[in-house]
Amino acid sequence: MASAITNFFNLLVLSTILIIKNGENSEWISETKLLGQMKEKVSHLHFYFHDTISGGKPSAKQIAGPKVPGFGTMMITNDPLTEGLELTSKLVGKTQGIYASAAQKEPGLLMVLNYAFMEGKYNGSTSSNKGYVNC
Repeated sequence: MASAITNFFNLLVLSTILIIKNGENSEWISETKLLGQMKEKVSHLHFYFHDTISGGKPSAKQIAGPKVPGFGTMMITNDPLTEGLELTSKLVGKTQGIYASAAQKEPGLLMVLNYAFMEGKYNGSTSSNKGYVNC
């Protein structure tokens, strides 16, 4: 069995070397070119994120973790993004993703969220964010 695994590994390495060698002058492999520094483009977005975890129509639900929310609690979310502070104000997008309580002693969340915009200049645009939020 060890001989077969060794032979397979050697064949894999050899074929990889041949593919790389034959592809050196191929047109489908392009070189990376430095284009110089580009001017930074900044967009300022202003919206309200409504995460409702209780009541008749919650926008986030617990999917894993202890019965009493705390360390290890995982939530899945489909939250509205609105133009104003009130939930009834104009809907400009939605957020979908997962967040989890990731700290044992202090409150903190690991968040993986996708923002989808459905109104105005950014209609059809998305932004994906992941990170840690120290609450």
